[in-house]
Amino acid sequence: MTDSNQNDVKRRKVDLEDKELYDLLNLDDENVEGRKMLDAEAVIRVVRQKPWLATKEYTFSTDGLIYFPLIKAIKLRAPIEVIYALCCPEAMDGTTQALLFAIRHLASFDAVKLLLEKQPKLVKEQDPYSGFTPLHYACMRAPLETVSLLLDEWPEAAKEQRSGCLPLHYACRYATAEVVSLLLKIYPEAVRKKDMEGDTPLHAACYEERNLDLIVLLLDSYPETIQETNYDGNTPVDIAEERNAPEDIAKLLSYTSILFDDELQKETLEEIMSFFTEIQWWRGIWLIFKRHPAATQTINLDTGVKAHFLSAAGRFCKLTSMWE
Repeated sequence: MTDSNQNDVKRRKVDLEDKELYDLLNLDDENVEGRKMLDAEAVIRVVRQKPWLATKEYTFSTDGLIYFPLIKAIKLRAPIEVIYALCCPEAMDGTTQALLFAIRHLASFDAVKLLLEKQPKLVKEQDPYSGFTPLHYACMRAPLETVSLLLDEWPEAAKEQRSGCLPLHYACRYATAEVVSLLLKIYPEAVRKKDMEGDTPLHAACYEERNLDLIVLLLDSYPETIQETNYDGNTPVDIAEERNAPEDIAKLLSYTSILFDDELQKETLEEIMSFFTEIQWWRGIWLIFKRHPAATQTINLDTGVKAHFLSAAGRFCKLTSMWE
């Protein structure tokens, strides 16, 4: 056999070895059935026997893109044991978007934690197209514990503005009130920031069908945001009306906006106070007294309501003299 023939045989053997891991991972990660076909035990076995296979990049035929096996496994939502087996420096050097893929493809909390333990700098990865950080994506789709993990690793991520948007803007559209609350604790000033369209986080929340607790949380943080207009001249109230917001949210926004009018009738204030009491928005009642102190002197609060209000309002100012 000539040297040329011997080299061809060696090359074919290498190609066959390379394909062993490739074939196990070359599955359709876009649907559940494709992901179910992953043989986790076989992947782990092959990588233990031939660890160098995890360091190679493959062009997977299912999408025609080039990935390290780790990235493909993340897209397949592979078990944590598979992710661990495929972790290697080559696949986590900060340019492969490993953590970004994990967040975007709904990886488990354990998988995200593992990636950060292996390579903490991944928390500062940026999407080459949008510039988004992992936290931006997490605020669109990840659970609270994942968002918290990312913020623990890099608190300044809450201040990172990409495409004109802070993570809070996306959280207000897609995440839970708990996620929004966490972001506000890390970066309270974010509630006042506008994106490239001039929208505040409250505007962002009004574009979607969010729950009352989230809207209250934003108004608690900065009631004056109700007056802000975006670059189209729309306030949060305008957007809520346009999007046919639920009645309780529409009322909350409208009543809060009305409070910034200079003069209001006692009957109007009583109506607003009744609604704020019903939803137990004590900061709102405090706002009534702050904005219209003279007009509220004749308004009587139920004893039980007064007790709740005074307890909650202690964070804002001491108001006991109002009823003396």
